[in-house]
Amino acid sequence: MNLLIVDDEKFSVEALQNTVPWAELGIHHVFSCYNIQDAKELLENETINIMVCDIEMPSGSGLDLLAWVEKEGMPLVSILLTCHPDFSYAVTALEHGALAYLLKPFKPEELHSTIRQAIAKVRELQHIARLQKREALSNASRTLVQEQFWFQLITGMFLDCDRSYVAWECSWKNIDFPDDTLFYPVLFLVTKNQADGMNRSLVNFTVKNVLNEVLLSSGNCPPPVTLFSYYVVLIPAPVLLPEKEMKEKYDHIIDFLHRNYHLLLQYFCGKTVSWNELYEQVSSLRRQADTLLASLENACDSQKENVSVIEQSIRLIQENLDISREELASRFFLNPDYFAKLFKKETGKALSDYIADLKLEEAKYMLSQTADGISNIASLLGYSNFSYFSKMFRKKTGMTPSEYRKAYYGTIPS
Repeated sequence: MNLLIVDDEKFSVEALQNTVPWAELGIHHVFSCYNIQDAKELLENETINIMVCDIEMPSGSGLDLLAWVEKEGMPLVSILLTCHPDFSYAVTALEHGALAYLLKPFKPEELHSTIRQAIAKVRELQHIARLQKREALSNASRTLVQEQFWFQLITGMFLDCDRSYVAWECSWKNIDFPDDTLFYPVLFLVTKNQADGMNRSLVNFTVKNVLNEVLLSSGNCPPPVTLFSYYVVLIPAPVLLPEKEMKEKYDHIIDFLHRNYHLLLQYFCGKTVSWNELYEQVSSLRRQADTLLASLENACDSQKENVSVIEQSIRLIQENLDISREELASRFFLNPDYFAKLFKKETGKALSDYIADLKLEEAKYMLSQTADGISNIASLLGYSNFSYFSKMFRKKTGMTPSEYRKAYYGTIPS
C-alpha cells in the first residue's frame, strides 16, 4: 500500500517519514512532495492509496488538491493536517471526501490511529470495487445465458422439442419466456466498416447497444442476438409499433451508426410468428442477406490484390488490442525491430502510438456509452496504473476521463 505526504515544510515531511512506523502500519512505500503541482504530477504517475496533506501551503492549499483529486476520480483516502482550528476548513475537507482532519501538533498515537482507519477504508473501497466488478461480470454472464438461449431458438436447436421442454429450459436459466407471445424478427447486417480502430468486438458492442436503446428499451424484450455476421432482434408483438414508425426507427439506427461510427448497415424484416416458427423466419432473412452480400462482393474488383503485411497487422491489432510487437512480427516471420520500422514507414505512426490511439477511442466509447467505473475501464484496456491512464487520456483529449464522461455520457438517443 502506498502513501503520499504533501507539505511545504521539509522538516515536517522528514519527521513524518522517519518517526512513523509505516511498515508496521501496513504502508510499503512513502512518497513525499513539497507543493501542489509536484503532488499532482506524482499522483498521475503513481498508484497512491492514502494521502496525508497539509492545508496551508504557498502554492495552493491542500483543500485545492483534495478537490482536484475528487474531480479526477482518483480512488484514494485523504487525511488533512493544519495548524489553524478553522471550522470551515474541516467542513470543506469533509465535503471533498477527506477521511480525517488533524490539528497540529498532534500526538503520534492519534496519527497512527488515523492511518489505521485510512488503511481499513482503502481495503473497504478495494473490496467494494471487487464486488462491483464481480456483479458486472455476473450481469454480463446472465445476458450471455439469455442470448445463448435465443441463439439456440432461432438456429433450430429446439425444433424437435415441445413447449414443456422449452419452458423448463427457461425456468432453470431464469429466462422470462411467455410461450404464447408472438415475435417480429428483424435482421441487421453490417455491409461495410469504415471506422478506423473499431475491432469486431467493439463493433458488436456498439451495434447491439444501439439496437437495445432504440428498439428494445420498452417491455420485456429478448437481447439482440449475434448470429455469425448478423444481428437479430426479436420484437415482442405487444411492443411492436405501426410499420411506418418501426421503419423510422430502423432508418434512425442506420443513420446514427453511419454518422457516428462510419458503419453501413442493411436490415431485413420478417413476419410476426410464434416462437417455434422463428427458425424458419430467421433462415429466410439470412438467405436474403446472403444474396445481398454476394451481389456486393461481385460488384467489387474481381482481381483483388494481396493484403499487405501491415494491413493484416492492423486487422490483428483491431481484433486484439493487447497483442505485442513480438507476436505480430512472428506472424509474418519478421524481426520485431524491422517489423516496427516497416509499420511506421507504411502508416506514418509508431506501432505503440497506433495501439494507444485505438485504446483511447475504445476508452472514449466506454466512458460515454457504459456505466463502468473509470478504474475498471482502465483495467479492461490493459492499464494497470490508473494514474497513467488518466494522464494519457487528458494529454490526448484535453479532458480527464471524468470530465469526458460528464460531457458525453449517454449520447445515444432513446
